[in-house]
Amino acid sequence: MAGLIYTYLCILLSLLFPLDAFSFVVQPAFTHEPTSRQNVLSTKKALNVPDTFGKTHFIIGFPQEECKKYSRCKTLPSRSTDNLVRQAFFSPDDDIQKQLLSFIQQEQQSIKIAIFILTDKEVAQALIQAKNRGVKIEIVTDAACIHDRYSKINLLRENGFNIFIYNPKNAKGMMSDAMHNKFVIFGNNIHNKSLIWTGSYNFTKSARLNNQENVVVLDDQVVVNKFSKHFEQLKKRCDYKQK
Repeated sequence: MAGLIYTYLCILLSLLFPLDAFSFVVQPAFTHEPTSRQNVLSTKKALNVPDTFGKTHFIIGFPQEECKKYSRCKTLPSRSTDNLVRQAFFSPDDDIQKQLLSFIQQEQQSIKIAIFILTDKEVAQALIQAKNRGVKIEIVTDAACIHDRYSKINLLRENGFNIFIYNPKNAKGMMSDAMHNKFVIFGNNIHNKSLIWTGSYNFTKSARLNNQENVVVLDDQVVVNKFSKHFEQLKKRCDYKQK
């Protein structure tokens, strides 16, 4: 009877609590055969559980090794084993701001940014620190960013950054309104490689904590060159720059 009660108790716990809330194995409360073996076997068959369930151990949720396979990954490896950079991040699940700050801190040469909105003070401060250690930084942004009361563009201007403000009138007849890009070109980053960071992520608190956003980071030189060429085109479509 004790074995039957224990079996029902463990099954009930498994149903009440999410699978990923546990990563441990409950040890047996007894090692002898239950007094009512026929009842236990009938219950196991009805519930479609292994014969050993209720006799040697009870598993609630996943074992620890299985939990590692399915647990949410907060950050991805910075590089693969063959030194290729192939990364994807999603907010708010992954800490995208942390990844961005890491790339800024590792940059040794240049950072070219095309961003619609920049209100994240931590990102602005990281860029200022990078500039102060000799990294060349250029920023293309939309006029909407200038008018945002939380914008950090003026802070960057005060620290001598080259700021390019997009003007759709300079787009040579194209049906264009906003400079809605969100990409960063890193000139010499991990493994001394050029990288492209691109996706839907604006440099804002909302993008970091609330919105469903994505970012991809690649070291594909063909892709990096394509973005670099477009960045120069965007600069030509801007009204002015300020050092």
